[in-house]
Amino acid sequence: MTDVLQIRDLAVEIATSDRAVNRIWALNAAFVGGRLYSIIGPSGVGKTSLCLALIGWQRPNLRIIGGDASFLGQSLIHMAARDRQMLWGRDILYVPQSSATALVPTRGVVDQLATFPRDTGAQRIERRRQLRKAFERLDIPGFDENRYPHQYSGGQIQRILDCQPVLHCTATCHSG
Repeated sequence: MTDVLQIRDLAVEIATSDRAVNRIWALNAAFVGGRLYSIIGPSGVGKTSLCLALIGWQRPNLRIIGGDASFLGQSLIHMAARDRQMLWGRDILYVPQSSATALVPTRGVVDQLATFPRDTGAQRIERRRQLRKAFERLDIPGFDENRYPHQYSGGQIQRILDCQPVLHCTATCHSG
């Protein structure tokens, strides 16, 4: 499989609320498409900030001081903000730590997870097939009804989101 996200010598400073600075030095990693990766660690260590840095989203408390993160050979750190933003939600999906904020409340869950801009009809059909299998495997009801997020429990939404990037995202960083 091809590495879709490569991290080379990434160095990041993350300022926390108490003015302390967490530093990540020379992080190197390769992420293969179609797999789910998790960043784990104690509360407040900077997991979310790191995940956002990996996709080139720099929050005010985050400063990338060296290295690079590249998606399919293109630097996310050095590309124009507009070009980087065009990848977000289409080619790169970030699932936030709070599952309650990950889905649009006014759209059906299945439609949100099975339909992406620029998809072909065949891609949508295959994605729905894979998503149906995941719902069945996780014993989550409501696939055919295309239920809204509020019609699921928090645990069901979390399980759906945890399996979803595996189904059809090329690169995912999920903080926990």
